[in-house]
Amino acid sequence: MKRIIIICVSLFCLALVICIVLGISHSSSVFHHNASKLTEEYTGEYDYFYHSRKMLKDVQESPTEFVTPDDLTKIEENTFGNYNELRKIYISRNIRNIDAKAFIHCNNLDSIIVDSRNKYYISRGNCLIEKSTNTLVVGSKNSIIPKGVTTIGKYAFSGCRGLKDIEFPEGVTTIQSSCFDRCKDLASIKIPKSVERIDSGNVFSQCVNLKSITVDKDNHFYDSRDNCNCIISTHDNTIITGCNNSIVPKSAKAIGKNAFRGCTKLSQLNIPANSVKEIGINAFADCSGLKRIMLPDGVKEIKPLAFANCRSVKEVFISKSVERIGIEYIIGLQGLANHEVAMRDVFLNCDSIKSIVVDKRNPHFNSRENCNCIIKGNLLIRGCNNSSIPEGVEYISPNAFRNCNDILTLIFPKSLRSISGHAFYNCSNIRKIECKGNRVIEIYNDTFVPDLFFYKKCYLFVPENMIRKYREHELWGHFEHIESIKVSKPLFTRELLINIASTGMLLLLGVIIVIRIIRSRREKIIYRRK
Repeated sequence: MKRIIIICVSLFCLALVICIVLGISHSSSVFHHNASKLTEEYTGEYDYFYHSRKMLKDVQESPTEFVTPDDLTKIEENTFGNYNELRKIYISRNIRNIDAKAFIHCNNLDSIIVDSRNKYYISRGNCLIEKSTNTLVVGSKNSIIPKGVTTIGKYAFSGCRGLKDIEFPEGVTTIQSSCFDRCKDLASIKIPKSVERIDSGNVFSQCVNLKSITVDKDNHFYDSRDNCNCIISTHDNTIITGCNNSIVPKSAKAIGKNAFRGCTKLSQLNIPANSVKEIGINAFADCSGLKRIMLPDGVKEIKPLAFANCRSVKEVFISKSVERIGIEYIIGLQGLANHEVAMRDVFLNCDSIKSIVVDKRNPHFNSRENCNCIIKGNLLIRGCNNSSIPEGVEYISPNAFRNCNDILTLIFPKSLRSISGHAFYNCSNIRKIECKGNRVIEIYNDTFVPDLFFYKKCYLFVPENMIRKYREHELWGHFEHIESIKVSKPLFTRELLINIASTGMLLLLGVIIVIRIIRSRREKIIYRRK
C-alpha cells in the first residue's frame, strides 16, 4: 500500500514539475515567471511554449501584461504578433535576442519596461532599444524617441494605434522598412537633417490619416520640395512617401514602391505631364477612393500591383508614352505558376473598371476596335466588364478579367489559341461562352471559376465539327452543356447572288436582243414606205 502511495505522489510531483517547466495552460491576464517561483493573477487563459533552449516561441492567448522568464534568452518572430490586448511588456535581465517581428502589430501596447540589469536592451521613453546598435526595436503609442537612438528598426511601430505624430531627434540616421506601416492614426511626420537612409517600401505604408510630411531643409539626402507633402529622394528624384494631401512636383521622376499605398482619400491622379517616368510596385495600391487612372505623357513604366485593390476605379487611360506594363515582363519568367503571375497584375482586384482606352499614338499597346482592353501585339493584357475580344488576339494573360462579375457572355475569336490561368477567375456570372475557332483553345484548371456549379449553368457553344473534341477535353469537358454554334443562314448566299447576277445578265441580254430586233423591223418598214 505504501509503495502505491509513493508511486502516486511521485507521479503527481513529476506532472507538477512538467507543468511548471513548460508553463502550460495557466489562466492569467498578468503573467510573472521567475526562475525560482511562479505567481499568477487569474483573470484569463494564457498559454505559451517555453523550450529547453530558453526561447519564447509562441504565445497562444493574449494577456494584457507579460513578464518574460528570468532564464529566457530569446523572443522569436511573431511571439506576440497581432495581440491587441497586450498593453505592458516586462523584459527580464537575460534576454539577449528579440526578433524584429516579435511584437508586430501589438496595436495597444503602451508600456515597455526592461530590467535594469539587462546587458543587451534598455527602455527609455517607452521604447525598447538595443544597446550595442542604438536601434529602437519596439515602440508604442506613448513612445518618445530618446536622444542617442540612431536607427528605427523594422516593424518597430508597425500597426501602432493612437500614435498621432512622431518626432525624430537629431542623430537618427536610418529608418528601416515597415517601421511605421499601418499606423492608422499617424497624422504628421517630420524628418530631421540627420537622416541618411529611409528604406524603400513600407516605411509609412497605409498610414491612412497622414496629412503632413516635411523634411528638414538642411537634409542632404531627402527633401519635401515645393511644399509637396512628400518625402523625395534627392539624388534620383523618387517619391518615397506621399499622403492624401500630396502634390507631385514636376521635378519628380519616379513614384516609389508603396509611396501612396492606402491613401484612401485620393480621388484622382495629379501627375504633371512629362515628369514621372516610372510608377513603382504598389505605388497606389489600396487607394479605395481613386475613381480614374489617367496616366499622363511621360510615364514609361507601370510596375506590378501599382494600382492593386483600387476597387472604385471606373476609367483607365494609357498615354502614348507607356512602354512597359507590369504583367508583360512577369509572364516571361520561368518557374512561376499561373497564380503567382496573376498576383502581380498592375490592376489586381480593380473589379469596377468600365472603360479602358489606350492612346492611338502609343506604338506598344492598343485598345483597337474600341475593345476596352489593353493589347500588345497578339496578347490581351487587361480587360474589364465591358470588353470585347477582337480578332487577332491569340493569347489572354493571367488575371486579365479577374473578378469581372458583370460579364454574362464571352465570344472568343477564331484567332484565340490560349487562355492563361486566372484569366476569368471569379467571373461567376458568365452564362454563355462561344468559341469560334476550329481548334481547341488551351485553358488551365483555374482559368474560370473553381466551382462545379459554374460548369452546370454556363453553356459552351463551338463549331459543329469541334463538339466532340471539346467534350472529350480534360478541362473543357467539365461543361455540362456543349452545343453547336447556331449559324443563321443569310438571306442572300454567295451562290444565290451569283445565280441572280447570271440570270440578270441573261435577262438583260435578251431584252437588248429583243429591242434590237424590234428596231431593225421598224427601220425596214420605214424604208419600204419610202
